Amino acid sequence: MSDQGHGKTSSARCPGTLHHVMGRGIEGRSISRSKKDREDFLRRVGELCGSGAWVVYAWMLMANHFHIMVRTGNRELGMSMRKLLTGYAINFNIEVLRSGGRTQQVPKARRVFCRLAVQKMKYPAAQVARFLGVTTAAVVRAASTVEPETQAPAN
Repeated sequence: MSDQGHGKTSSARCPGTLHHVMGRGIEGRSISRSKKDREDFLRRVGELCGSGAWVVYAWMLMANHFHIMVRTGNRELGMSMRKLLTGYAINFNIEVLRSGGRTQQVPKARRVFCRLAVQKMKYPAAQVARFLGVTTAAVVRAASTVEPETQAPAN
């Protein structure tokens, strides 16, 4: 395997290579907001270690970024990072987007999202509901709601 035709193998593809891995939240935003988030992230790192993909020598998880000193094992660094971050991001986003039961009132930001997704972009309400983790009925209600500040003024 060579990168860019130079005949050298990328260190990210070599087992046993030591890496300093760092990740940041988009626009400096939080990547962990609760103990549950931090435990989920560390559980995922532990799974990579348990599968032989990584040996972790040091780590630091802060509110808006993380550092991990890792030696790769049986999997390329990029594949391990995708496994770690994709699952974590999905769980984090679900927690941020919904803050209670599946049938609760949909907050204003999500009502706007539902309206755009269903009415303008023509996504099926059931698909939007699965993405948000709410019922289809909640999405249909939210998509048909008109916000008071966006209603046309009465003549």
